[in-house]
Amino acid sequence: MIEDPRCDDDLLTAPDADAFGAFYARHARAVEAFFARRTGDRALACDLTAETFAAALIARRRFRAGPAPARAWLYTIAARRLADHRRRAAAEDRLQARLMAHRRTEVGADPAPLDEQVGGQALALLERLPHEQREAIAAHVVAGHAYRDIARRTGVSEAGVRQRVSRGLATMRRPAQVRLAAERVLDETLTYSFGAGHDVPLEACAPSRGLDCSSYVSLALRRAGLLASEHALSSRAIAVDWGVAGEGDHVTVWAGGGHAWLEFKLAGERAERLQVGPDATEWRMRVAARERRASEFVPRHWPGL
Repeated sequence: MIEDPRCDDDLLTAPDADAFGAFYARHARAVEAFFARRTGDRALACDLTAETFAAALIARRRFRAGPAPARAWLYTIAARRLADHRRRAAAEDRLQARLMAHRRTEVGADPAPLDEQVGGQALALLERLPHEQREAIAAHVVAGHAYRDIARRTGVSEAGVRQRVSRGLATMRRPAQVRLAAERVLDETLTYSFGAGHDVPLEACAPSRGLDCSSYVSLALRRAGLLASEHALSSRAIAVDWGVAGEGDHVTVWAGGGHAWLEFKLAGERAERLQVGPDATEWRMRVAARERRASEFVPRHWPGL
């Protein structure tokens, strides 16, 4: 196959569909090697490479040729995908630790003060999984059985058991990951400032300088990988454009009427709200009295959450 003679900048800005394919063919192996060196996992490197070029395909309309080579732009995207993966992996490790904390509580060990609470949240997520995944996680993560022993008992291959555990934990991880991102941004936000964060790219946004409600929600969603926009959305834009209409099983964003907040339901039916506002007590009371008026605040959620 003859390589396209155009430079990277021209390939990314060209209107024809074949141009991006040529850009992919030129850099895919190097990007995959970049991930393989950093993860030590060839299959994972392939997945992250695919995610990187998918993101680049979407972002190419914003690409502008400049003094830095297009390759640097591509590797910036790759570095973000790697950081996202590491955050997801860390969240999965924490989720496994929470499940194990619940197990220790059941067998009589002295738990940390929050073990029962976080263990209960993890079990609530576990109960919503398909039966095969739920049983595999219960056997391996909670009960501590080896993959080969579970495979022998169930008649499923060891690789099949591993896949059930991996997929189940990934499903459980997502709402917990959103909650963790929202809590961290809230911890970093030292003050409320109306309109703060709207003119600053979210990747460079400093919560310590202050956020308003919609910037807080936007930054939390961005860190959780659920917002493509590089800038904060207004509360009205969230109510119209983000996710899909309706409440989620675990995570709901309420927005509109000049306010936005995150609502989590990770354990039972108890809902917890994370938000920022000009006056915490007065604001929460005012919102609580109005939040279910569909004309002012509407629920949005991410599919599967």
